Amino acid sequence: MTFLPWGADMANYKGVAAALLGAALISIGAGCGGSDPKEAETPTNAPTVTNGATTTGGGTETAGGGGKAAGDAAAGKTAFEGGSCQACHPAGGTQAGVGPDLAVSKMTADEIKAQITNGKGAMPPQPQVTGADLDNVAAYILSIRK
Repeated sequence: MTFLPWGADMANYKGVAAALLGAALISIGAGCGGSDPKEAETPTNAPTVTNGATTTGGGTETAGGGGKAAGDAAAGKTAFEGGSCQACHPAGGTQAGVGPDLAVSKMTADEIKAQITNGKGAMPPQPQVTGADLDNVAAYILSIRK
């Protein structure tokens, strides 16, 4: 028999180890998701930055022929990078992470907005992205197409 302090047996140590592991996993999981919806809103004083897209009265026209979105791509970039989007779509959406590289997406503005609102596949719905922010993020995603 192996000597264990306090006269405990191996079964007790396994139970304690399992409980500590479970607590550690719950603590780590608590840091994921659950962000404040206000954090994803585009600030009202967000600067307009030229990012290579051209605006033509009806929204942002993309260089890659991605169509139009009724939003401001620069404000969408601010919302994208400041919200939860960046966690799964790194480098401003131009690299694959947990989610795909959005610069090669063939989705239309309406499809992008439906994906954000309803989720699909591995992507959960993002109910905190609504109204002008939703239009702006869609315009930003269209503007980064290659």
